[in-house]
Amino acid sequence: MFVLLIIVFGLVTYHIWVNIVFGISKRTIVKIKSFVIECRRVLKVTKKPSREEFKVVSKVSAIGAGIIGFLGFLVHLVYQLLS
Repeated sequence: MFVLLIIVFGLVTYHIWVNIVFGISKRTIVKIKSFVIECRRVLKVTKKPSREEFKVVSKVSAIGAGIIGFLGFLVHLVYQLLS
């Protein structure tokens, strides 16, 4: 019972200290903790891509970046011609 009282007192003191020093509410702390738990869960599920999968993703990303760059160049060219 005494140990439980010390633990509860420590937790209450910790939350009061965090609230005073950082201005963070208990709700915000709970949100941060749940976010960290979700991040850990996602990292456990993820895997390293194979070499083939990495090549495909790289090619698609490069093609997408090229298309967006070309469209930006066309918009800039049309703007320069109209000015």
